Amino acid sequence: MSGSTIDIPWLTCLAREMADDLRDRGVRLLRHADRPWAWLDGGGDRSWVAEMSPGASRLRRVRPEGDVGEGADWRPWGGKRTAGVSIDGVAVAGGDRVLSVAMAWRSRLGEERATCLLLEFAGRQSNGVVVAAEDGTIVDALRPVSGKVNRFRELLPNRVYIPPPTFDRVAYDTPWPWDSAGEDGLGAFITRTLLGMSPSWANEIVTRSGQDVDIAAVALTAEARENVERTARAIVDAAAPHIVVRDEVADHLGFAPASPGAGEARRVERASAAVEEVSVQRARVDDRTRRERELQAYVKRRREQLARRTEHLRRDLARTDRADGLKKTADLIMAHIGVIPPRSSSVVLTDWYSAEQADTTVELNPDVDPSEQARRMYLRSRKLRESIPHIRRRLQAAESELATLNAAAAEPTQELLEGIARNRAMEKPREGRSDQRGEIRPRRYRTREGGWLVLVGRNDRENDTLSLKLAAPDDLWFHAQGCPGSHVVLRREGRQENPSKRAIGEAAGVAAYWSKARGAQKVGVSYTEAKYVRKTKGASPGTVSIRHEKLITVPPALLPLEDETRDAGEGSAA
Repeated sequence: MSGSTIDIPWLTCLAREMADDLRDRGVRLLRHADRPWAWLDGGGDRSWVAEMSPGASRLRRVRPEGDVGEGADWRPWGGKRTAGVSIDGVAVAGGDRVLSVAMAWRSRLGEERATCLLLEFAGRQSNGVVVAAEDGTIVDALRPVSGKVNRFRELLPNRVYIPPPTFDRVAYDTPWPWDSAGEDGLGAFITRTLLGMSPSWANEIVTRSGQDVDIAAVALTAEARENVERTARAIVDAAAPHIVVRDEVADHLGFAPASPGAGEARRVERASAAVEEVSVQRARVDDRTRRERELQAYVKRRREQLARRTEHLRRDLARTDRADGLKKTADLIMAHIGVIPPRSSSVVLTDWYSAEQADTTVELNPDVDPSEQARRMYLRSRKLRESIPHIRRRLQAAESELATLNAAAAEPTQELLEGIARNRAMEKPREGRSDQRGEIRPRRYRTREGGWLVLVGRNDRENDTLSLKLAAPDDLWFHAQGCPGSHVVLRREGRQENPSKRAIGEAAGVAAYWSKARGAQKVGVSYTEAKYVRKTKGASPGTVSIRHEKLITVPPALLPLEDETRDAGEGSAA
């Protein structure tokens, strides 16, 4: 999985468990239609899925068939070379981060043949390749690679398979090139020199061999060098799955770390269980981190908004001082209404309301009758007076919230952040239009099954933005078939599992409800992954074309709003 340690000790743990599960068993080899995933279906609870996505590769054990991904499009992979195969063994290949799954099969003439599935865990270059064992030619690859994009090798059918480039690194179980260490410290030398190395394994080798990570590698004696190499082999030979937690972040390792600061380690029975536990824990941490970042961005944005609001409210409050002056001017106009010349732009009037009764100049609009101008001044004066309590309440609320946000920005205690999160959750988006900055405010629901987020466009412009910009490629997209309606997107939000059939049906029911066919008992709804939704050049707003669509017939029905779901969840938790 992304961010987790994948090195030789860990792959050794996976290889041993996978071999125990699948050895001498009939296996179906399938691949996902849209993703670089391979499924070794050993039947029952002995199946494995290799997810070789760039930068996020992992090998996981799946139990019931639904755990592979309900509704996923799996297809036989490898043709006759992988049909009806049995697994002879699983091993780490070439001392690198490559798992080799040996598969045996019989031809129509009864001849024994062999095929090899190679799973390359290489970060962004991760891949899965089926290779014919007799001549080393490639049968197929999860991610075909041509010479135009990779100058080291091609991964195309009928090409001879070439392993990943080593870049002068060596396998841990072959002699190490100590003479090439230069000025590197021991830790840096091990990390740079060995294939399939990780920082955790390098630190463990140094610690268990009794050396210092910064000691010059060339300065080690022959005996010390032999001890370091022997330690590396011993760690692999005794590989056992462990879960390590450091700074609340979990990882899986193929050994119990003894190096300082490695974190708290816990032995687990199966490597596959460690993969699942670490995946769930990391998803939880990632979700919390995402929410914290969103909250920090909200605090920053809200502080700026409230600073502007308080400035405007103070200015409005200062304007209310004009209320008395407007009423006084209106009184003077009405007191002299009979002597004010028509169409006057200004007039000098005696201020009978002051002790001095001095003359004062009053500016007038020559196009408006003086009595009408006085009426407007009275009205404006009254409105200013009536607005004072309202402005003061708003100013007090804004200043109080701003003080809380400033305190959270200076010292973000958990109590303050939780309070801000609750206040933010209570904010309701403005109904109807999207705002002037182009942001959209789709209707938001949660499925009863699995709590999946469902977004619904409110108009053609929102439909386009929701379907073509906001939706992730693997989100599910829905639309009532054959009639106008809203675009509906079921968000995955980074979740690894697929929505169940019931959740898909609930989202489809929302699409049926927000369509012209709402009054029908049942409505046909098309759905597909969002990456198959396209905008045809020149098409009108809200009009898209889709591929790989599936059809489901459901009754129109709404789901609980997201806020309702959140409130209900909080109430039950309490």
